[in-house]
Amino acid sequence: MHLNQITLLNFRNYEQATVSFNQGINIILGENAQGKTNLLEAVYFLASGKTHRTNNAEDLINLRKDFFKILVLVNNGIRENSLEVSYKKGEGKTTRINGIIKRKREDLFDQISTVFFSPDDLRIVKGGPCERREFVDEIITQIKPTYRFIKMRYVKILKQRNALFRSGLENERIVEQLSAWDEQLVSFGAKIIWKRANLLEAFNNKAKWIYQALAPQEWLTVRYQPSIGPGSSIEEIEDKFRIELEKRRMTDIELGVTSVGPHRDDFRIEVNSKDSRIHSSQGEQRCIVLSLKMAAGLLIREETETEPIFLFDDVMSELDERRRRALFNLFFKREQVIITSTSQMYFGSLLKGGKTVSLFTVSQGKVKKIGRY
Repeated sequence: MHLNQITLLNFRNYEQATVSFNQGINIILGENAQGKTNLLEAVYFLASGKTHRTNNAEDLINLRKDFFKILVLVNNGIRENSLEVSYKKGEGKTTRINGIIKRKREDLFDQISTVFFSPDDLRIVKGGPCERREFVDEIITQIKPTYRFIKMRYVKILKQRNALFRSGLENERIVEQLSAWDEQLVSFGAKIIWKRANLLEAFNNKAKWIYQALAPQEWLTVRYQPSIGPGSSIEEIEDKFRIELEKRRMTDIELGVTSVGPHRDDFRIEVNSKDSRIHSSQGEQRCIVLSLKMAAGLLIREETETEPIFLFDDVMSELDERRRRALFNLFFKREQVIITSTSQMYFGSLLKGGKTVSLFTVSQGKVKKIGRY
């Protein structure tokens, strides 16, 4: 899969812009606050329905306008498709595929797949369990779109269970009503835990060799830490989950929250068996996250037979020359990578290797192609 063209209208600092990309590596150069990240953000928003910087779509509208539109032409290996998402104040979002309005925003997700990296993603290593759960769940969703429904159902049931705790009813009445919620929570929760556990083995193999390309003699491992403990089958996970819910029932009623389940799981990221959150430097943590993102893309390609588009923002900063070269060599093997940087100096000799690289500059929301190398 590769992105042929993107057109932006009133998106962030872009009033109107059309950019044509090539397969292979595309490098977007520019000073800070000129629109490099906004360009990648637009692609990611269309592909996933979210951005890494805001939960409010109105924040994406150019300050002097009341709507924005993102239109992309994507080649999936068989044909080129036109994908569009627009948003207008007071009206909300509209989605079109090949000019036809789609009622479900999720229809776009089957048409375009991306892996997005930004410096903020270091929170996958440095942040709390929620950041790591979200990262893993997004990979599963791109491989199995039905996982989104399973997770949504789980979250809805969890909220209803917690609301029951805060309903003001006497404990005996709450206990009487819990069984129905608990069985649904166990059913959907066990599926989440099982899918997360199954993902990790194949994911770890890919993340390990990618990290070794960036940091030889070091071993990267992601360990799943489900709050109910491990299970060898869905049935075993259901049994363990059910037992834990019953064991913690009175504590949960007292606290007003559900203290066990996949919403309490974590993933421990280790380098050479040491917790990378504590023992890895900032530069090492960047390499870890880059390896996790690359591994995610390779696993998505393997499971779906479609390679996602890699969108990497400010990717070369904080990496030494050897690691920049190793990362660039990994990029050359991908169908399409779009990366941003503040300086061409980061790429220097990397552009002399006889490979095809497209170079762009961006300034004040204007993008210009300056050549291929």
